[in-house]
Amino acid sequence: TEEMALKPSNLGWVEAATVPMSAVTAWQALFTHAGVAGIGDPVANRGKRVLVIAAAGGVGVWVIQLARMAGMDVIAQVGDDDGERAALVRELGAKEMVNYHAVGLKEWADEHGQVDVVVDCVGGETLIGVWWVVREGGRLISIVGPPEEWRPKELRGKEVENLFFIMTPDGGQLGEVSKLIEQGKARAVVDSVWDFGEYEGAFKRVDGGHARGKVVVKVRE
Repeated sequence: TEEMALKPSNLGWVEAATVPMSAVTAWQALFTHAGVAGIGDPVANRGKRVLVIAAAGGVGVWVIQLARMAGMDVIAQVGDDDGERAALVRELGAKEMVNYHAVGLKEWADEHGQVDVVVDCVGGETLIGVWWVVREGGRLISIVGPPEEWRPKELRGKEVENLFFIMTPDGGQLGEVSKLIEQGKARAVVDSVWDFGEYEGAFKRVDGGHARGKVVVKVRE
């Protein structure tokens, strides 16, 4: 029971099913591991910038919303050729958008400056560019793999607190998210809903890397 919380009264079961893992992962990335002051103290985070990698994905949409409510300036990296992902992340609270189809992270940082926190939801070679974006003394948090394994040799001496973590279920944190949803301050983002017999299509949608929010498979009505 310590891992559970009441379903938001204003969500149906499909939407509610998308919340726990993604929202609590985002909560812990920011407030547990990145050292961001909580939502109740936005002044403490004023002027701080966070870059969210894969910002339109299941966890990314929650990092945007929680960071916005905590008073941070949110920069969202997405692959956006049709404008739909850019529109989504801006609606959720991102102030800036980086289209990885158009500009690399190092190039972007050279023009726009470095950030205080990066939350990575992709891992792999993307982390090479991320190291150039986070400032000296900043924090780099990945939910996919250890950032240290992708540190460029040119930045071996850069002082950045970096780590990979796996979410720990926490009913208290989930309960706080539920309150935010009921208060209309945050929302679940559902990309698509599939019947159980269509599960292969659902997995292809996820594997394609272009889902906006969560992909849901309904086991039964």
